[in-house]
Amino acid sequence: MNFIAKYRLALLFLLLGAGCLVTYNVIGSHVDEAGILREPFALVPMTWIFLLLGVITFFVTRFRKRSV
Repeated sequence: MNFIAKYRLALLFLLLGAGCLVTYNVIGSHVDEAGILREPFALVPMTWIFLLLGVITFFVTRFRKRSV
């Protein structure tokens, strides 16, 4: 079984986390005329959640014992 097939869920979570981080940086943040900070803050916790899920899924898949 090749690497991508074995770890596809972990790779999906890691790519989603990286995508959220890139999207946050592309959108950026600014202060409007009323002095209110406008930023896509929801992407920050989503990034950490997806990255954590990716790492956990990777290690669970890596160290899981398969029954034969």
